[in-house]
Amino acid sequence: MKKYILMLLTTATIFSCQQQPSYKIKVKFSEKPTGMLYLMKEIDKKNTAVDSIDLSNDSIAFIGHVETPELYYLKLNDQKNMLRLFLDNSKIDILINPDSIDKAEVVGSATHDLYKQFALEANKFDAKQRALYNDYQMMLAANDEVGAKLLEEQMEDIYNKQQAYIKSFVDSNPESVVSLYVVKWHLIYELNYQGLNDILAKSPSNITNTAIYNALKDRLATLEKVQVGKQAIDFSMEDLDGNLITLNDFRGKYLLIDFWASWCPPCRIANPDLVEIYKKYNELGFEVLGVSLDNNREQWLKAIKADNLTWKHVSDLKGWQNTVGQVYGINSIPHTILIDKDGVIIGNRLSHDELEAKLNEIFNQ
Repeated sequence: MKKYILMLLTTATIFSCQQQPSYKIKVKFSEKPTGMLYLMKEIDKKNTAVDSIDLSNDSIAFIGHVETPELYYLKLNDQKNMLRLFLDNSKIDILINPDSIDKAEVVGSATHDLYKQFALEANKFDAKQRALYNDYQMMLAANDEVGAKLLEEQMEDIYNKQQAYIKSFVDSNPESVVSLYVVKWHLIYELNYQGLNDILAKSPSNITNTAIYNALKDRLATLEKVQVGKQAIDFSMEDLDGNLITLNDFRGKYLLIDFWASWCPPCRIANPDLVEIYKKYNELGFEVLGVSLDNNREQWLKAIKADNLTWKHVSDLKGWQNTVGQVYGINSIPHTILIDKDGVIIGNRLSHDELEAKLNEIFNQ
C-alpha cells in the first residue's frame, strides 16, 4: 500500500513539473559568429544578462519560464544594438543576421507577434515623416517659406494620425504588456494623471506585477502630486550668482516655472514669445522662473543673454537629473507650470497661446 501511495505521489510530482509552462528560444544565424549570446532584461533600470550561451555550442537555445509575458533583449557579444523580444512561455524560433540583430526574425511568440503588428504600422508613419522632413530641409535651404509651411502642416497631420493609431492600439489591447511599453515609448510625454490612470486601471492582474507596470505606477504617483489644483511642491535651488531661490519667494504673485535648456531647439524657438508675454504682464504681478536642464554652465549663461531672458534662473547643472525636474516629473521640454498667488497649480504644459489667454483672464486684459 505504501509503495502504491509513493508511486502516486511520484507520478503527481512528475506530472506537475511537466505541466509548468516554459519557453524555448531556438536561435539560428544566417552566418554563425563567435563569442557569446546574451538574454537580457532590465533590472533596476539597467539591462542585465539573465542567461547566456557560448556560440561555439552546436545547439543554441535558451530554456526557462516566465510568470507573465515581459520584454527581454538578445545581445550579441558587446554590440550596442539589441533585439527587442517579448517573451512568453512558447517555442520561439529566431533567425539572426549577426550584423543586424535588432532586425532578427522572430516566430512563435503571440506576445511578440502583437508587438510586430504594432511596430509595422507605427513605422509606416515614421517613414512618411522622414521622407517629408528631407523635403522640408530642402525647402528651408531654398528659402521657400510657402513650401516649407505646407510640409510642416503635412508632417503635423501624419504625427496626429500616428498618435491616433497608437492610442487606438493601446485601447484595443489593454490585456497585453505590449501596450504598457507602447505607452512608455510613445505616449508618456503627453499623458496627464487622468490619462495614465485610465490606462493602468484597465490592466489585468497578471501584468500588475511586471516591471513596466510598476514603472508607470511610479510615474502616476509623480503626476498625481502636480495636477492642476494641487499645492505646488516647494523647492530651493541656486541662481546665477549662487543665491538660493525658493518657490515660496514668489508667493503673492502669479508664477510660471519654465523648464528649458540651452541645447533644446524648441525651447530656444519659444523664448521670444515668452519674453513678450513677460514684458506685457510682469508689472501686473506675473513672474517667470527659468529652471534649466543644462549641465554646462557656460552654455546656460550664454543662452540666457542671447535670448534676453531677464527673469530669475536656477539650475543644478545635472541635465535631465535636475532635482526640481525630477520632483515635477519633467520628461520633455519646454514644459511650463503656472502657479497662482497662493502657490496652487492652475496650469500645466501650457502653450504660449494658452498662457496668454489665462493671464488675460487673471488680469482682466
